[in-house]
Amino acid sequence: DDAGRVAHAFRLATGRLPRAAETEVLVRLYRSQLNVFRADATAADRLLGVGDSPRAAEFDSAELGAWTVVASAILNLDETITKG
Repeated sequence: DDAGRVAHAFRLATGRLPRAAETEVLVRLYRSQLNVFRADATAADRLLGVGDSPRAAEFDSAELGAWTVVASAILNLDETITKG
């Protein structure tokens, strides 16, 4: 489920599980971005076209784009960057 995926990614990046409020914010971010990318498939394709590796075609562009935004948010947390 969405909360489980958020928790897994958050734990990998920070070394701890997210608090309930953090999970809620990140799940809302995912769902919001999913709606954006479902409404504008080219936006997801533009986002997923950045980088050296081609995207895996078997994954839904809107979902992959939304999870990419969530992962970026997690990786840009001060807590992630300064983790000891």
